[in-house]
Order: sequence, then structure tokens, then C-alpha cells
Amino acid sequence: MQRRAWLATVMFTLTAVPARAADKDEAIARDHALIAGRWRVVSLVVNGNAVADEDARRIVVVNGRQGEWEVLVDGTRAIRGTSTIDPTTTPREIDAEVTEGDGVGRKMLGIYETAEKTRRVCYAGADRSRPGEFTAEPGSERTLVVFERLPED
Repeated sequence: MQRRAWLATVMFTLTAVPARAADKDEAIARDHALIAGRWRVVSLVVNGNAVADEDARRIVVVNGRQGEWEVLVDGTRAIRGTSTIDPTTTPREIDAEVTEGDGVGRKMLGIYETAEKTRRVCYAGADRSRPGEFTAEPGSERTLVVFERLPED
């Protein structure tokens, strides 16, 4: 009887791991699909300093379905990069890397939350640990961005 219980535990463990990995992959695909599109910055705070609303709104981020993104300022590409997300954590995690433009190779650790029409991201400064909350107080070296979804063209 003990052997059967042990065998059942082993079998459950072996089948549960792939199921959890598949669930995580599905969650990632779901969030990437939700994030995909054009997003206008409506609020931007860098290390405790709020960027003027009219300046923040000049920035649009275009997200692809596989984690690729580009930042446009007044319609001109400023930087490009890739990101990986983990929607199974609390808060949800995002890691972004600049692949083109100013700051190539720069990696940012962050957290995010997203809905159909709004999105929020908080990134840590260089060599800082991932934020645990959506704040960018003075001295934190964090960037907090709030986005609104733009209509499809």
C-alpha cells in the first residue's frame, strides 16, 4: 500500500510540472496579446520627478505579440527592444532590454499590470533590484509609467 501511495505521488509530481509550465506559457501568451498594440504615455514619473503631461503624451510605445517594442517620440522611433514577462508572479514581472537606439544593451527589471485600455509599468534603475510596488519616489531610481491604449488605425 505504501508503494502505491509513493508511486501516485511521483506520478502526480511528474505530470503536474508540465501542466504548470503549459499554464505559464498560456498566461504569457494571453498577456502578450493583451499588451500588443499602441499605447500613449499619460503619466510618467522618473525618480520622484513627474514629467509634464504634454511632454509625456508625446511618447507612444508600440508592443508586438512576442515581446518586441519600440518607443516613438512625436512619431519618430527613439529606441527599440524586447521584453519577457511573467504574469504568474505577484506583482507581474517584466524584464526589458534596449536593442536599438540610445542605451543599447541596457536591461531594466520591472513590474506591470495591464487591462484592456490601461497599463502601468514600474522599472528599477540600473543595477537596482526589481520594484515590489508601483512607486517612483525621489531617490528610488525608479520609473513609473501609466499608458492608455490608442485605437487601431
